[in-house]
Amino acid sequence: MPKKFSLWIVIILAGCSTFSRQQYLKPVSMNVIYRIYPDFKSAKALYSASEKTLYALDPNNSKIHIYHEGKKINVIGGLGFSQGNFSRIADIALTPDGKLLVLDSFEKKISRFDRDGKMTAEFDLTDLPEPVLLDLTIDEKFYFYDRNYQEVIFRQQLNDDNYYEFGKFQIRSPDQLTVTRNYVILYSRDEDCSFVFDRFGQFISEDKGYVQYDRKVRYDLAGNYITSGSGAEKFALSPERWTNFMIREGYCTIISDREIQVLEIIYENISTP
Repeated sequence: MPKKFSLWIVIILAGCSTFSRQQYLKPVSMNVIYRIYPDFKSAKALYSASEKTLYALDPNNSKIHIYHEGKKINVIGGLGFSQGNFSRIADIALTPDGKLLVLDSFEKKISRFDRDGKMTAEFDLTDLPEPVLLDLTIDEKFYFYDRNYQEVIFRQQLNDDNYYEFGKFQIRSPDQLTVTRNYVILYSRDEDCSFVFDRFGQFISEDKGYVQYDRKVRYDLAGNYITSGSGAEKFALSPERWTNFMIREGYCTIISDREIQVLEIIYENISTP
């Protein structure tokens, strides 16, 4: 009996020790999948790992360049009012299955395209006065930033009349909206500041600099490299200054005036007592 009792104590103590440990992810490297040297200045680039496809926005010409496994396969858009043209591309986003969504702020509509650049659907947004930023979650919930309302609008579906707003009087002139598993982040170049909310719209912090989160790991764009955590680790070192980056689900797209890189983030699990 004493032996059995002592064995149970060991098991319980071991279990308590296991439960008391905390685990977190630490980025150890960012491996380049491929580099692209476009003949245009891209404002935003998104990578679908499932489709192995990169979408690069050329806002000056209202075009989107599509690359599959590093090779350009199509260019869609262009200024105009015909189907397949855009009046003013405000933003682009990806659905969970890798389809491209293009927000035209002048026409107040979203166009959906498949991997090859074929339009498959259009959605009306005429109930919003000036939608300029768009992103969605991995379970396909939609977030917009409306410049007229000066707040973020959340919708379960694109055509949903039920929605809620947040961020009014807290967000100042944002240029990028990113929605992760845990956070909604809006970055303002004028302020050089990132406004962080949870996905229910509760304000978390106002962080100096250009910030992204992936799996609760914070990343900062610091000129010609990316830092994480304490800032001791530097990733994506470049002789040129990076102007834009996006991190989603373990992948990073990063842009300079002459280059676009797609990187895979390698994590390791760290346990702390």
